[in-house]
Amino acid sequence: MSEVVIECIDIKKIYNPGVNETHALAGVSFKIHKGEFVSIIGASGSGKSTLLNTLGLLDKPTSGEYHLNGENVTSYSEKQLTNLRLKKFGFIFQSFNLMNNITCIKNVELPMLYAGIPSSKRKKMAEEKMDRMMIKNQANKKPMTLSGGQRQRVAIARALVNNPEVIFADEPTGALDSKTTVSILELLKELNEQGNTIVVVTHDMNVAKTAKRIITIKDGKIESDVSNV
Repeated sequence: MSEVVIECIDIKKIYNPGVNETHALAGVSFKIHKGEFVSIIGASGSGKSTLLNTLGLLDKPTSGEYHLNGENVTSYSEKQLTNLRLKKFGFIFQSFNLMNNITCIKNVELPMLYAGIPSSKRKKMAEEKMDRMMIKNQANKKPMTLSGGQRQRVAIARALVNNPEVIFADEPTGALDSKTTVSILELLKELNEQGNTIVVVTHDMNVAKTAKRIITIKDGKIESDVSNV
């Protein structure tokens, strides 16, 4: 088995502790290895979004430990967590989260800008990722002029541009038609086959089945964790 990238140990997340508290995560433990393609599936309110935010270092657990590459990062400062997110993770969202007032290539460059990469390198690296996503010809257009599938390809190029260890996809096909959904899921499979570690969060079993491992979450707990190979 390849090296462990992410390890969750008895992760709990409680909102409004003490007053109308909500147990969004109720003791979640699992590992994700380098090169895995994992889907996390659950209904609305199951805790999957909270789990994604925890895995992506966007939110801290109430208790438990989160290890990244063998290091316990649970108590890291916000600045340390931001730096880790920039270096280690790429994010793909249902609503694309592109800035419509700048060109597509400028959107792809954003993670590099935040990471302090010089402008001379940013354009070249962004062009390479857009070419890989087969949308280099859309580089100087604004996102709103593109189709949903093209915008998601721009978002995937942005997620890849810092060569992250893990790509998190939050309902990546939720805003797409069925034909475009198939092409985006095939693209995620290709990225995984090329060595990228991918975690998809979804409520759709058809999307979840694209992954090689399916974790089902219900009421803040892992209900099942099965191989899909």
